[in-house]
Amino acid sequence: MRHRHRHRHRHRHRQHTCPDIQGGRRRSHGILADTPTEQLHGTAVLLLGHRLDRLAEAASIAAAHDLFVWLEPWQFDQGAEQTLAFLGSVARAAESLRARYPCVGLSIGTELTTFASDLVPGKDYEERGQALRRLESAGYQERLNAFLGRAVGTVRPLFHGPVTYGCGDWQQVDWHGFDVTGANLYRNGDNMTSYTRALRALQRHGKPIVITEFGCCTFTGPGSGAVGASQRWAGSGPPGQGRLRAR
Repeated sequence: MRHRHRHRHRHRHRQHTCPDIQGGRRRSHGILADTPTEQLHGTAVLLLGHRLDRLAEAASIAAAHDLFVWLEPWQFDQGAEQTLAFLGSVARAAESLRARYPCVGLSIGTELTTFASDLVPGKDYEERGQALRRLESAGYQERLNAFLGRAVGTVRPLFHGPVTYGCGDWQQVDWHGFDVTGANLYRNGDNMTSYTRALRALQRHGKPIVITEFGCCTFTGPGSGAVGASQRWAGSGPPGQGRLRAR
């Protein structure tokens, strides 16, 4: 609290007003020139994690620098009940932050058919990703939307700001209960000709749109291949002395 008081005392001239979710800007540029946020040239940030204390601290810092902050709980290989319990904790933290800074939203998760443990068969996200194309995963879209309905019902009494979800391009989300359509939409060699069409198609839901994930892999020429490339260690030396190659 003392740090926040000091920050506001030194920058009394700044007003904390929200950027427009739909892409406009309702204030002049007020990001501090001597902070990393100025280097990002952005108006919003999505913060995800599985430790509530660090998530809340990072969100508070970002909100204090006039960024629209989306908080997103991120857990691996957890079932519905544990996921919902953690989501409730994040929703409370987000509402507490929203009481100080109005520019706060909540994403209830991302690509849960691979990261959650009980929507698609598989012991981890790699197995579940592969299983999506097999018969044993039939009905996962319905199971996903049933869980998302429970998740929205969990956060609404606790958080009163905008709610979204980070949707993978293979998922068919029912956006009825959400305030904002969220999409993980990467541009790469597979969708160069269809990317704009996919982006425009999101307008059919009649809601503001947030691209919850975008970018490319960090190796030479990522734009010519698929975005899902991972990294494999090559060589016998310790980390930092070998080399990485795309897989």
